[in-house]
Amino acid sequence: MFGSAALEIAIGLVFIYLIFSLVCSAINEWITRVTGLRASTLHAGINQLFGDATDLAAAFHSHPLVRGLPSQGVIRPTSHPRRLHSP
Repeated sequence: MFGSAALEIAIGLVFIYLIFSLVCSAINEWITRVTGLRASTLHAGINQLFGDATDLAAAFHSHPLVRGLPSQGVIRPTSHPRRLHSP
């Protein structure tokens, strides 16, 4: 088609890697959605970000902008990290 076998192989490999990465991302998203890992991982990451300052992490979780996310439809209330955090 393009007159060069190497170019056709390169285009084919790029296409195969693109399809494979999209399938792997879709499977990863499905697994995290089914197991609920996203909320717990986000909660752990936020707490790790603040380190030993647990009061700072609690202040972050109780901030009006963070608490308002589920009610605005940005995040489903069942997947909000605040449900794993006891205030």
